[in-house]
Amino acid sequence: MSTTRATTRAYAFDVRDLDQPVVLGHFSHGTFAIDHDLQIVGTRVFQANWRAGLRILDIGSLPGMDFRQLAFFDTVPGSDSIGHTGPFRRTSGRTGW
Repeated sequence: MSTTRATTRAYAFDVRDLDQPVVLGHFSHGTFAIDHDLQIVGTRVFQANWRAGLRILDIGSLPGMDFRQLAFFDTVPGSDSIGHTGPFRRTSGRTGW
């Protein structure tokens, strides 16, 4: 059994043909925090992460996978581990971009 853990990944899919979806690739931000509630506005992704805060990605390269992290705000400094703490705990799914 391997002791290596994968870092958090956000996958991109091409679902224009629902009978044959295509995995375009993924973006890793280097922590183990759980990501959730990704919101897309134009060419930006707003990604909530339980213990790694909010990350904003530029996805303007789609269908290419040259995603860039533009900004982040860490809501639980000192912990990027798996778990459900921080201010996003009660706001999950309630954002309205």
